[in-house]
Amino acid sequence: MSYDKQKKRITIKVVPHSDGDMITFQIPRIIPKLLISLILICLIGSSFGFFFYYQQSNEALSTIAHLESVKKQNKRLKSRLHTLSQEAKILNTKFKEIQKTNKEIKQLINFDTSKQKISKKEGKNTYSDAQQVSLNNRYELSSSSDNNHIINLVNNTANNFSKLETLFPKEKLELKELKSSVIEYNDYLASKPTGWPLKTEEKRITSYFGYRTHPVTGERTIHEGLDIGVWYGTKVYATGAGKVIYAGWKGGYGRAVVIDHGYGFRTIYAHNQRLNVEIGERVERGDVVAYTGNSGRSTGPHLHYEILVNGKPVDPLPYLK
Repeated sequence: MSYDKQKKRITIKVVPHSDGDMITFQIPRIIPKLLISLILICLIGSSFGFFFYYQQSNEALSTIAHLESVKKQNKRLKSRLHTLSQEAKILNTKFKEIQKTNKEIKQLINFDTSKQKISKKEGKNTYSDAQQVSLNNRYELSSSSDNNHIINLVNNTANNFSKLETLFPKEKLELKELKSSVIEYNDYLASKPTGWPLKTEEKRITSYFGYRTHPVTGERTIHEGLDIGVWYGTKVYATGAGKVIYAGWKGGYGRAVVIDHGYGFRTIYAHNQRLNVEIGERVERGDVVAYTGNSGRSTGPHLHYEILVNGKPVDPLPYLK
């Protein structure tokens, strides 16, 4: 073998510890270099692989921790949403009670709901906070940005519910007070003497309220009511709701009916031929209480109609209109 070839090869001799022949073999010089290069490449590759694995592992652990945090947050949010949903049901019940009271008030005052105009455009695709909470409760909460939006929504909704919880009792109380006032006012209107006590067209006022010469005594005295001339047996109607506190003979009034309407109002229907009610009886406006005649101090068939306010006679004429 030439010298140049021998330079390109490496001789390796293996000497045994025990008796035996020494082993000698040659390998090309490039093989150790290749082995060293391969080992270095493996070491470098392993280092990069370990670094990449370590980085991915940290990211995975961070993601898992974040997901655990989001999961716990979602659980709290769902619990809060469930609470808000229950509160929404309670508020809805209270709102229905207010609506019911509002409807009753409108019925009491004959409110025309057809005059209320509601824009369909404004009403379309509009949800209340309670409805929004109900909708969000159907879906899983995922990303952090979504959670922030949901958290804000939940907090805003909770604040709105808190305000409504404060407002509802006040509004309900005001509506109840308004309802009581409307009922009382309607009762007042029903009780207040209004309109003619006679419905026949053959009626005429023969003597007005105020000073006059008495047709029987000839003296100048105050006439405390209206004399309405009609023929015998004409129906006499109560001009307001109330309670009959007198029904019978009443001196110069003859056969008379006195009705206490409350609110300081009383009416007297006098000189009747026949009475149609008894003491203690409740009457409504338009009920027949007597039939006209000529009883008592009278010069002919007519009805003496008198109105007292807080015990004092007043001119009935304005109440007829």
